[in-house]
Amino acid sequence: MNQTIYIDGVGDVLLERSSRARKYSIRISKLGTVRVVFPSMGSFKAAEELARKNALRIAEFKKKMEIKLEEYDSPENADISGLSQDEAVDYYMKLWTIAHMELPDLVDEYAKKLGLNYNRVFIKRNKSNWGSCSVQGNINLNINLMRLPEDLRTYVILHELMHLKHMNHSPEFHKSLQEACKAYISPDADESVLSKNLNKYRLFVL
Repeated sequence: MNQTIYIDGVGDVLLERSSRARKYSIRISKLGTVRVVFPSMGSFKAAEELARKNALRIAEFKKKMEIKLEEYDSPENADISGLSQDEAVDYYMKLWTIAHMELPDLVDEYAKKLGLNYNRVFIKRNKSNWGSCSVQGNINLNINLMRLPEDLRTYVILHELMHLKHMNHSPEFHKSLQEACKAYISPDADESVLSKNLNKYRLFVL
């Protein structure tokens, strides 16, 4: 069972034991949620000590994130067709920053809901796909996911997580993906329609 503590200047901090963790680490989500994730054999006391020891750094980092988010115009709604080179670089860096802030937590959230175990999450900027799943259990996601509507972003994440069960596009894979889409996107979700809608978007690469 996880524990939550309160630290002045930081707020609530979740102490989370994880079978996938190899070390103690502090994680801060896009919305400012702070977690200390640690191995199954670790202790809540050590996790709390780590959080309190780094309270000032956590508070400073959260403040920087708040400033970034205040300046951030959602890439999903941005018109990128007429960007200058400098504007394109700035936009690309925003995608990169927000993707690293949000996507790993989303993968972890849906993996837990689905009862699936992955190895690591890698955020990439390739030109060929929105995401992939390796035979080692690594989930690879493109920074361009942050330009998508929430339902399509979730669809891609669910798609790659389902490859942990079916390393193919068999009928069983599509059946599992369809069930996940209905459970976590909408009761009316259709994975084939989501796939077609995804094809309407192009990858933005510098």
